[in-house]
Amino acid sequence: MKVLGYVWRVLVNLFYVAIVLYVFAKLQGRHDTIILVAVLGLIYVTIRSIAIGQGHGLIGMAKSLTVDLMRIRELLRDEFIEDRRLSFKDDVEVADRLIIKAYIDGFFLGIVSLICLVVLFAELS
Repeated sequence: MKVLGYVWRVLVNLFYVAIVLYVFAKLQGRHDTIILVAVLGLIYVTIRSIAIGQGHGLIGMAKSLTVDLMRIRELLRDEFIEDRRLSFKDDVEVADRLIIKAYIDGFFLGIVSLICLVVLFAELS
């Protein structure tokens, strides 16, 4: 099922890239509009990239805080520490899948930004 989720993420991002290419193809001849759409596309990519970076940082911070809290509970001889460790392993697997999906999204955002840059520079020259 994990692989199916990654394949689905790739297909959705390919669809997004196809939409971007379709929009730029339909805007041929409208120089001001193409420049505006390309700049808006670059702004969108920047916002999404910042969000992916923040999400990645927050996941890392949450993992380290959880490890520290589990160590404190272990030192306090918590009875349920083993249950919490099993739950933490499941949470780490989910977080790792989210990070991989964020890398896939980031790759395709890079493609969209390259498309926007190529269109922008082609229109400006």
